[in-house]
Amino acid sequence: MNFRLTTRAEQEYDALPPTLQARVDKQLALLLQNLRHPSLRAKKYDEKNDIWQARVNQGYRLYFRIAGDTYEIVATELPETLNVVIWVRQGKERLALANVSGAMMIQATVPTALGLLFTPWQFDTALALAAGATIVSIGYLLLTLRSGRLTTGRLAVSAVGYLLFAGLFLLTPR
Repeated sequence: MNFRLTTRAEQEYDALPPTLQARVDKQLALLLQNLRHPSLRAKKYDEKNDIWQARVNQGYRLYFRIAGDTYEIVATELPETLNVVIWVRQGKERLALANVSGAMMIQATVPTALGLLFTPWQFDTALALAAGATIVSIGYLLLTLRSGRLTTGRLAVSAVGYLLFAGLFLLTPR
């Protein structure tokens, strides 16, 4: 077997730190020897587009196609949005929504946690309003999702609470 990197995969590989490049090189050597090597954990990722996934390390993956005797490396890591597109095309909308929601939650909670740890804060009216807007919005989204009535319009309605809060917060004198 041989391998070939697409232009995109080559660009992604070049942008990796040297230690991760060395790990990718090691995993590619294992792939050439044995697709089923235990450290690769290779599996079919997208049946429709014939894309496979192999593990590079705990948080990094390699994506490839098999064309004859060549592994065509298409990406060293698929961007989050591409994962979502693939899942939606496969009819896995809930998985796509959970993935995006999880990423948003992490992106929202880490800076918040750092802010709480390293800045003085007080539980005041603005904080109570923010909590209330969040709880109402989450409750609304959960009910519409569970009832199967979630649409883009209803999703936009949940943003109205945040916009009202932001407007009140910015207009309230401190």
